[in-house]
Amino acid sequence: MRSFYLSMESPVGRITLISNETHLKAVTFSDEEVDESDDLPGILQKTADQLKEYFSGTRHAFDLPID
Repeated sequence: MRSFYLSMESPVGRITLISNETHLKAVTFSDEEVDESDDLPGILQKTADQLKEYFSGTRHAFDLPID
């Protein structure tokens, strides 16, 4: 199954999100650049949105399918 990558900046540093087509697979912390995937699945944007809400203090629990 193919993996997809999305990096984002956060208050705790760069976070890289890894997913398959439908489920979050990993959240990693690294200063290294990753090659972000084209045609990102919705789960990556949903994860990024929920993390932004968490760091802004408006989210206290996550609602994501995890593999």
